[in-house]
Amino acid sequence: MALKGDSKKGFTLVEIVAAMAIMSVALVPMMRLVPGMIQSKVAVEQKTTALFLAEQKTEEIKQLLLNDFSTSVAAVETSFNAPHQDYRFTIAETSEIAGFLKNITVTTWHSNRSRGRVILNTQVADR
Repeated sequence: MALKGDSKKGFTLVEIVAAMAIMSVALVPMMRLVPGMIQSKVAVEQKTTALFLAEQKTEEIKQLLLNDFSTSVAAVETSFNAPHQDYRFTIAETSEIAGFLKNITVTTWHSNRSRGRVILNTQVADR
């Protein structure tokens, strides 16, 4: 004979196992996305850093040319200084309009991702 108010509450083992099965079916595809998201994050970080380094190098070159326009700024593949030693850059220089205007192209990339290159073009005129 059951006493009044003695009702059983809670989940059965079958209900718990069923809930876990449903959750695992939902979580497994989501867990497969995590490595791709991490790779995308790393790629975006590297490309952003490459962009900032390219802008910095472009500004350095512009200042150098404003001080002495006859300076050659072309450079073969070179590494940046620490803490960005994993990034590389090249500088291409072409003269236009009888030597009064220089086209400067700065290309930067992370050494592990040559496909993610950042290319900045600028023009500097002789004053």
